[in-house]
Parts: sequence; C-alpha cells; structure tokens
Amino acid sequence: MEQAQKENKLVYLFVGADKCKYCDKYKETTLSKKEVITRIKKDFMPLYMSRDQDLIPEKFELYGVPRHYFSTSKGEIIAEYQGIWDPSGLYSLLDEAISEKNNL
Repeated sequence: MEQAQKENKLVYLFVGADKCKYCDKYKETTLSKKEVITRIKKDFMPLYMSRDQDLIPEKFELYGVPRHYFSTSKGEIIAEYQGIWDPSGLYSLLDEAISEKNNL
C-alpha cells in the first residue's frame, strides 16, 4: 500500500484459491501474457492472495473465487468483480477502475 501511495497507483487484488480451476485458467489465459502484466503495472500495484494460504482482511470476500478488487492506496475498495476475464475484458475493468479513481 505504501508503494501504491508513493506511485499514485490503485491496488489490484486478485483473490484466488489453491485448488481453483477457474483461478488457474485465469492465470494461464490472461495473467500469463506479458502485455497484460505490463498494462496492469502501468497504473496498478498488483497483489495476489490465496484464501487457502494468506490472512485476507475481513472486508474482502473469500468465496466465489476468482475475485478481483480495485482499491485506493488507503484500502478503500472502489470496484469488485468476480470471474474469469480474457485480456480485453480485464482491460475494460482496469479502465473502469481508473475512471472510478478519477471520480473520487
């Protein structure tokens, strides 16, 4: 969060599970692409947490993964989505989150 604040970026939190075939598919089909990672890192501080291994704050839903949260560097959730996104769908979510940030 400190780094996101220093760089004036939003935080992109991907909450998954260790044995989630949908999470694995999302990682393989979308997050494995270099251009996707470059696009995310341009405006966001990416973070992955596994509901099976990490202590996730209570304000984040642990069930119905994969879940995607966009928050300010102060932890205020500005958007939440569930499901698998192809690169173009994810780009739309990123753009929506940036738009929400600009409306704050």
